[in-house]
Amino acid sequence: MSDATEKILQDALKLPLKSRAVVAEKLLESLSDQDGIDAAIDEAERRWQDYKEGRIKAIALEDIFPALANKIPRGKRK
Repeated sequence: MSDATEKILQDALKLPLKSRAVVAEKLLESLSDQDGIDAAIDEAERRWQDYKEGRIKAIALEDIFPALANKIPRGKRK
């Protein structure tokens, strides 16, 4: 932890409870990408609806991994 980070943390811990809660909430909000999460949820819901209505088909799990493995360059596989 940098000196600046340590100083901010020590100062924040001296704040009253409600102020610490506000700081914690803002910090947590800054860590989440709500737009990305919302977009992923929208995409999942759209795909589920497409599947239910027969516009797309499911792929068996055992078929997915070999197909993905073929897309990874040979030098990058572990």
